Parts: sequence; C-alpha cells; structure tokens
Amino acid sequence: MKKIILFLSAIVGLFAVSCDSETTPITPSINLSQNRIDAWYEAAEFSVEVEATCSWSATSDCDWVVIKTETGSKGGSVLQFSLLENNGDAVRTAKIVVANEEYGLAEELSISQEVFRDEYLEISYTSTDNKVAEPFDATAFGVEIESNIYENGAGKIRFKSAVLKIGESVFYGCENLKSIALPNSVIEVAGWAFSDCVYLENVTLGNRVKSIGESAFGACVRLKEITIPESVETIGESAFFGCSAMSAFYGKFASEDNRCLIIDNVLMNFAPKGIRVYEIAEGVTAISAMAFYESRLTDITIPQSVTSIGDYAFYYSESLKSVYCKSVMPPVLGESVFDNFENGKDTPIGCKIYVPTESVENYKAAENWSKYERYIVGHDF
Repeated sequence: MKKIILFLSAIVGLFAVSCDSETTPITPSINLSQNRIDAWYEAAEFSVEVEATCSWSATSDCDWVVIKTETGSKGGSVLQFSLLENNGDAVRTAKIVVANEEYGLAEELSISQEVFRDEYLEISYTSTDNKVAEPFDATAFGVEIESNIYENGAGKIRFKSAVLKIGESVFYGCENLKSIALPNSVIEVAGWAFSDCVYLENVTLGNRVKSIGESAFGACVRLKEITIPESVETIGESAFFGCSAMSAFYGKFASEDNRCLIIDNVLMNFAPKGIRVYEIAEGVTAISAMAFYESRLTDITIPQSVTSIGDYAFYYSESLKSVYCKSVMPPVLGESVFDNFENGKDTPIGCKIYVPTESVENYKAAENWSKYERYIVGHDF
C-alpha cells in the first residue's frame, strides 16, 4: 500500500512540473523594418530586416525584382533582393509580399523605382558677369564634362553621364558664380566644394543629397539662406562657416527659429545676419567648431546642457561683449574659441564671460578657459 501511495505521489509531482513548465503560446507575427523603398533607376541590391515568430516566404509581383531570400524561419532574419535597371520611360512600382499562409499573415513592401531623366546630366547656374563659371577642379565631379555654355542669362554644365557628386573643392574660389541648382542625381556635396565663392547668393540642393562635407560653403559671404533636403544624413564641421549674410536655415536639422542647424543635439552652424543677441536652446549639448565664426553677436547665452565647445567656435566675433555660460561644470573648450588673430597670434576678443558664481575658480583653472581668466566673472543665473 505504501508503494502505491509513493507511486501516485510521483505521478502527481510529474504532472505539476509539466504544468509549471508550460509557456504562454507565442502569437504568430511578421514585421518588416520598412514598408517602402524609393529606388534609383540603376540596378541595386537591398536588404530588409524581418522580425517573425513563424516561418515565412516572399514573393514579388514583377520580374524586375529578383528575390534572393525566398523563405525565412522564425526569429530575426533578412529579406534580400535586387532590382534590375529601369530602362523604360516611366517610374515603375512593385510589391513584395512576405507571408505565412497557414496563419493568414502577410506584410507588404512597396517599391518605387525612378527612371533616368535627362536633367541628371546637367547643372544649371548663373554668373555675375554673364560668362561661363569655370570649375576649380573639373575632375572632382567624377564624370566627364561634355559642355559648359552660358547664353540667355543662364549657364549649363552638361555631363556625359549622370552626375552623382559635387567633388572636393570643385568650385573653390569661383568668384563669378552667383546661383546654382544641382540635379536630383547628386548624393554628395564634398568638403570645400563651394568654399570662397564670394558672390554665391542662392543654392538649390537636389532631393537625394545625403552628405554635405566639411566647409562645403565656407566663406560664401553672400549666401542668404539654404534649405537642407530631408535626404541629408550628415553635415561636416564648419560647413557654413563665415556665411555672414546667412539669415535662415530651412528643412532638415533647422532649429525652430531657423537660425541654427542642429544634428543629434550638436549645434553645427549659425545664421548670423541681422541678429545681435542670441540664446542657444536648452538641450543642445555641444557647439561645433567655427559654428559662430565671424558672427556680429554682442551677447550669447550658452545653456547648462552644453558640455563642449569646438575649436574657433566664436573666432573673429569682434562685436561679442558678453558670454553667459550657465553650466556649473566648465564645458570642454576647444582652441581659440573667443579669439581674434592679431599681430601674428590668436588673442582674446576681450568679452566678459559670465559663469555661475560658485564655478568661477573651476572655469579659471580649466583647460583653455584659463586663457580667458581675466574675463571670467561670477553671475547668479
């Protein structure tokens, strides 16, 4: 009898363990990391992440989309496919369906592929003297120029194939360049591309530009405003330094007041025209190199959120009288931030630097701040 009781107890124990080990059933699902792709006319490879709790298969509704990953298992996986070049005369669309028929699940990926357009071969511009604007380095386009003519008040550079890049220093110091419009084929404006184009007033960037390089528009002293396309992902340091006539930035990365370009809380550039007193918005964590270079500001307020200020950030800001730095901890300070260049060396502008009263000695002792020791003053914010 005792053995029977022990046997029954063991069975009950096993049943209990079995019940405890049961997990909540997983709900079948399929999710794509993106549901739309706008593609260039050229052949290209793509990959899209698939999060699925079940197996899946992928199908396309056209033959110019070639699926390389036809099936996938549950868990993280990747849908890979390629597009053939669009040699037609119209934009075309396609659809990929990622599905599990057993559970009735389906996710759609819509694809739109551009067609080649003649405009991709041309850059339009105007000049101050109604003459051809000669590139400083024509090889920097990466494609061969077919012609560069100026007639009826407008210039046109035509290429033998689609121009994808405005290369490094390509228009550097082109003094008669007044305005320029880039085709939608361009994806990069490289460093110093338009630097020192002192009569350049208007720039139209194409809607596929992804990067604007370091000092790309540096010292374009007549450039009034610019719209950054939504396609732009990166802007290099001091891309618009010394643009003293700049009054506004529009589009992607523009601040609410249109005076700054701010990327990941870093204030990259400032539009100084017609403004003397400015307060940087709370939440900005860094000021990039040369961001306020040669501004005409008399007063600037730096919020306590700022932890670093880049080299030459306020260089040649000769009108600057008062700097209000609210941070209790001295921000990391770059080289010659509040300097002019005089008599062969960098020397302090002489502006008063107001910091929290309890932090005066810390500022005076901090690296590079110590250079401005005599100008640092306590202030109750």
